[in-house]
Amino acid sequence: WTPSSTPPPVEQPTLRPTFTPIFTNTPVKLYTDTPTETGTPEDTLTPSPEPTGVPFTVTVKYVDSSIMHPESGCNFFGVGGAVFDLQNNPFKGMVVKLEGSAGGKFYSQLTVSGTAPAYGQSGFEFALGSKPVDSSGTMTVQLLDQAGLPLSGVNTFDTYADCTKNLPIVRFEQIK
Repeated sequence: WTPSSTPPPVEQPTLRPTFTPIFTNTPVKLYTDTPTETGTPEDTLTPSPEPTGVPFTVTVKYVDSSIMHPESGCNFFGVGGAVFDLQNNPFKGMVVKLEGSAGGKFYSQLTVSGTAPAYGQSGFEFALGSKPVDSSGTMTVQLLDQAGLPLSGVNTFDTYADCTKNLPIVRFEQIK
């Protein structure tokens, strides 16, 4: 009998640690902005019963979609916006939830802040169609953390077929 040689060890990759964010519940104060000096209409948001501990306010302003989509002219139906922290810095990686109905269609979509840089570093967008439609109180938007917990209340807004205000711009601002 002759001894056999020991096979060389197989190299094993080292797994990298993952990051798990820790979120805290902080109260929020929801409010409605007044129209801007340029005369751009802003929406009066109607929040649902406010969940406790949500630290973001929400405002909606309406603009002509050709500002963001000049190639489409008035042929764009969607919602855009951005998320900001306490220091008014872009807040990327937050989940934005849009639900509701307009023009006979139901929408239920999620996106993440920071995925639509045309709206800023923390921009997001929901492209809903090629023809803007009117809706009144049937669309909602909400900010969630990465675990799906609410960071804002559920806020109702309108949509317009009018080409001068067919793109709602949603601004989430951290207040605590």
